[in-house]
Amino acid sequence: MQKSVRTVLLMMAMTLWAWPHASAMQEDVKARVFKDVDDAFTNARAEQADLLSPNVYQQAVKKHEQALKNFDRGKSPEALNNQTLYLLRTAVENAKLARVTFPHTLAARKDALRARAPQLAMELYSNAEKQLTEAAETIEKGDLKKAKERALRSEKKFREAELTAIKLNILGDATQQLLTAKKGDIPKLAPQSFARAVKLLDQAEEVLDRDRSALSEAQALVEDAVYEIRHAAYITKRTKELKDDDANWERLILEHEKYVTDVVNEFQYEPQFDKGMERVTASLVTAISSLKQENRRLNDDLNELAKQNEALQDELHQVRSELNASREVQAGLKATIDSKKQQEEKYKRVMALFLPGEAKCLRIGDELTIRLVGLHFRSGRAIIQPEYFNLLAKVQRAIRIFPDYHVVVEGHTDAVGNDRYNRKLSKARAEAVRAYILASMGLQESKVTAVGYGESRPIATNETQIGRQQNRRIDIVLKPTKE
Repeated sequence: MQKSVRTVLLMMAMTLWAWPHASAMQEDVKARVFKDVDDAFTNARAEQADLLSPNVYQQAVKKHEQALKNFDRGKSPEALNNQTLYLLRTAVENAKLARVTFPHTLAARKDALRARAPQLAMELYSNAEKQLTEAAETIEKGDLKKAKERALRSEKKFREAELTAIKLNILGDATQQLLTAKKGDIPKLAPQSFARAVKLLDQAEEVLDRDRSALSEAQALVEDAVYEIRHAAYITKRTKELKDDDANWERLILEHEKYVTDVVNEFQYEPQFDKGMERVTASLVTAISSLKQENRRLNDDLNELAKQNEALQDELHQVRSELNASREVQAGLKATIDSKKQQEEKYKRVMALFLPGEAKCLRIGDELTIRLVGLHFRSGRAIIQPEYFNLLAKVQRAIRIFPDYHVVVEGHTDAVGNDRYNRKLSKARAEAVRAYILASMGLQESKVTAVGYGESRPIATNETQIGRQQNRRIDIVLKPTKE
């Protein structure tokens, strides 16, 4: 009896030991048996057969599921595997035919996905997908004419969903802010600012309706609209405060006079407001004009000194050339070394002008490029903000260090938006910097050139936000004047 029990226990132990090994072997056999089918499914999905031949693809899925059940029951899945492979090949052929039959529809679907239409325009995108499925099912039936008709309807829906998603992405937040503002007192107490915000959002929508790739242009208009909404909210708040107490009117006027006083005091001038702002403003304009004229005179003096220095250099060279023949070679070499040292000192002086966050100086041969990493424009705009005047003043000093060099202002953008718009925007920004330099330094117009390269000369990848930010830049290139 004891022997019988020991035998049973031993058999049970052997069975438990063998079970995981047998299970692993079975999975390995299963993987080999279904390898061709698994590879065929992978290829079919890569060819979008599940999308472009849905019925045949689903038939293959059902056959495969049945084959898996047969294998688990100990039956041969070979016949079902062959049927599955046949169906998958048919689905792939249907998918290839669909791509040839309605490529524009698939391109529209891809653009809609990129615009996040499934999340932002769910109903439109779902309708487009349904019509695409119907077109694909018609392909399976061999009716190409009807398939093209249904695909065309699907394409229109995908494009509509894409545009809706783009608008929601660009205009959504601003539109919500506008609706919130509309519910309060803003339209009544700040009607002009509110109306400008409405107009700017309408213009942004018109831009996208005209060219849905003009994202930068539309975004710039939206940013202006958001500013007008905030501005209108501020005006509304101040207006309510004024209504609360008549004395607030005097406080408002005195507040504005203080702002003007802070500016005028920089010119060592004490403003008088007993006759309003007009006289003070006129005096301020006169002072600024006088400073610009003085700046021009200083530049003229610097140019004259540069000419005198050049003349002295010519005299020095003449004196050296009159030395005896035995010292001519040595004198020529010394002059060249001195010239190079002077040039090196000039480069060092320019590089020392800028902080790391303001500009990077790049030297190629005798050319010097000042890359203004600290100068930024508002999206889609070419207006220089006052906070960058100090940086541009340093650029002016650099130009004075090389008075005989030609100045080229290069504008560059990232790759967002279309190329023609980016080239136009980069040229406008370069022209703005050129105009500022000419006005501030009093140089001849031929001394400074502006060029817009758009997105054609990137210095970093356009696939990341940091790369795109580096590509949006202004380069000041100082070039020796060709003789």
